[in-house]
Amino acid sequence: MEISAKSSSDMSQLQFQAELSTRVTRKALDTLEVQGEQLVQMLESVPGPSSSPTKTAGLNIDTRA
Repeated sequence: MEISAKSSSDMSQLQFQAELSTRVTRKALDTLEVQGEQLVQMLESVPGPSSSPTKTAGLNIDTRA
């Protein structure tokens, strides 16, 4: 009987550890998904390149060359 009770306790502990590990992993995945969505929003808010090259042509001149 003593062995059976210990085995049951060990199995219960393993189940608890597996469930805890699953919950922690799911929380980490949820956090990464939110961060990914925020990154996409941030990248979409960055203005694209100028449609006309003449607007920026000549603004940066290398005077040391």
